[in-house]
Amino acid sequence: MKNLYGFQHSPRAFYDAFSQFLSFELGFERCAYGKTLFRRTNALGITYISLYLDNTLAVSANEGA
Repeated sequence: MKNLYGFQHSPRAFYDAFSQFLSFELGFERCAYGKTLFRRTNALGITYISLYLDNTLAVSANEGA
Protein backbone atom coordinates (compact mmCIF):
# COMPACT_ATOMS: atom_id res chain seq x y z
CA MET A 1 0.00 0.00 0.00
CA LYS A 2 1.65 3.21 -1.16
CA ASN A 3 -0.96 5.73 -0.02
CA LEU A 4 0.07 8.14 2.73
CA TYR A 5 -1.88 10.27 5.16
CA GLY A 6 -3.21 13.46 3.65
CA PHE A 7 -4.05 12.05 0.24
CA GLN A 8 -7.64 11.84 -0.93
CA HIS A 9 -7.81 8.04 -1.18
CA SER A 10 -5.83 7.22 1.96
CA PRO A 11 -8.83 6.35 4.19
CA ARG A 12 -10.26 4.04 1.53
CA ALA A 13 -6.92 2.29 1.02
CA PHE A 14 -6.55 1.78 4.78
CA TYR A 15 -10.11 0.42 5.04
CA ASP A 16 -9.54 -2.02 2.16
CA ALA A 17 -6.26 -3.32 3.58
CA PHE A 18 -7.52 -3.59 7.16
CA SER A 19 -10.82 -5.24 6.20
CA GLN A 20 -8.94 -7.84 4.16
CA PHE A 21 -6.69 -8.50 7.15
CA LEU A 22 -9.71 -8.90 9.44
CA SER A 23 -11.47 -11.20 7.00
CA PHE A 24 -8.68 -13.43 5.74
CA GLU A 25 -6.23 -13.46 8.64
CA LEU A 26 -8.50 -13.21 11.70
CA GLY A 27 -11.75 -14.76 10.44
CA PHE A 28 -14.08 -11.77 10.83
CA GLU A 29 -17.12 -11.26 8.62
CA ARG A 30 -18.50 -7.89 7.63
CA CYS A 31 -21.96 -7.35 9.08
CA ALA A 32 -24.80 -6.91 6.60
CA TYR A 33 -26.13 -3.80 8.33
CA GLY A 34 -22.93 -1.79 8.36
CA LYS A 35 -19.82 -1.72 6.17
CA THR A 36 -17.62 -0.66 9.05
CA LEU A 37 -18.74 -3.34 11.53
CA PHE A 38 -17.07 -6.76 11.58
CA ARG A 39 -18.09 -9.82 13.62
CA ARG A 40 -16.38 -13.05 14.60
CA THR A 41 -18.00 -15.90 16.51
CA ASN A 42 -15.94 -18.67 18.09
CA ALA A 43 -16.06 -20.95 21.14
CA LEU A 44 -15.08 -18.06 23.42
CA GLY A 45 -17.91 -15.79 22.29
CA ILE A 46 -18.69 -13.02 19.85
CA THR A 47 -16.29 -10.20 19.03
CA TYR A 48 -17.21 -7.02 17.18
CA ILE A 49 -14.77 -4.59 15.60
CA SER A 50 -15.91 -1.22 14.31
CA LEU A 51 -13.64 0.57 11.87
CA TYR A 52 -13.90 4.27 11.04
CA LEU A 53 -11.11 5.81 8.98
CA ASP A 54 -8.04 4.72 10.97
CA ASN A 55 -9.80 4.27 14.33
CA THR A 56 -10.97 0.92 15.62
CA LEU A 57 -13.17 -0.19 18.50
CA ALA A 58 -13.18 -3.83 19.60
CA VAL A 59 -15.94 -5.16 21.87
CA SER A 60 -16.21 -8.64 23.31
CA ALA A 61 -17.93 -10.26 26.30
CA ASN A 62 -14.80 -12.32 26.97
CA GLU A 63 -11.18 -11.12 27.05
CA GLY A 64 -9.96 -14.21 25.22
CA ALA A 65 -12.40 -13.95 22.33
